[in-house]
Amino acid sequence: CHGEDGDGDGPASPFFEIRPRDFTSGIYKFRSTIDDLNSLPTDRDLLETLTHGMWGTAMPPWYDITLDERIAVIQFIKTFSERWDDEEVSEPLEIPHEPPVTRASLERGERIFGQVCALCHGDGGRGDGPGADGLSDYRGDPVRPADLTRPAGEFGGVKMGRNSERLFAVIMAGVGGTPMPAFHADYSEEEIWGLVHFVQSLRVEVHLGELLEAGLDESHV
Repeated sequence: CHGEDGDGDGPASPFFEIRPRDFTSGIYKFRSTIDDLNSLPTDRDLLETLTHGMWGTAMPPWYDITLDERIAVIQFIKTFSERWDDEEVSEPLEIPHEPPVTRASLERGERIFGQVCALCHGDGGRGDGPGADGLSDYRGDPVRPADLTRPAGEFGGVKMGRNSERLFAVIMAGVGGTPMPAFHADYSEEEIWGLVHFVQSLRVEVHLGELLEAGLDESHV
């Protein structure tokens, strides 16, 4: 998939709608570093992706190889780009404790979603907003906003949104090499958590009972 030279042009790459990562660019979609949209990820970020895969894409999880082997793969991947020799990796984002899901947090998240996310993701979060067409990544390949109503593991869903903490990091740091910006400088942690909760509520498999179990007590229903 990624090719012998790590440029994303392996023999299987033409068969994928989303091209394999070009490691020679040193640009990665998902990071916990927030100083720049295309800042280098930490080794832990790469380990997260390698271990759990990219949900909804052809990139599988690699639970079956040992931790030492995964770490070795990460170090080898870094040899494809000179960025790892020329740039320092910044300190990762510290993800604060998640507050409980409440009606107030959902309403807060819905307000922010309507202000900044609906343009691309659509009012209902289906990736069909007025700004969704004609988007491309840093390679010029066409990209579509995620359909936030789909389960995270389905094609088109939230690739690294497997839990609240990862979704918080994606919103804070943005998605490298794509039009998805970082929001760490625009909103408070409380507001970002509200956005996380609202995005999670859009998924078709989420029901009110699950939200109640997550901390939304009956007084808020």
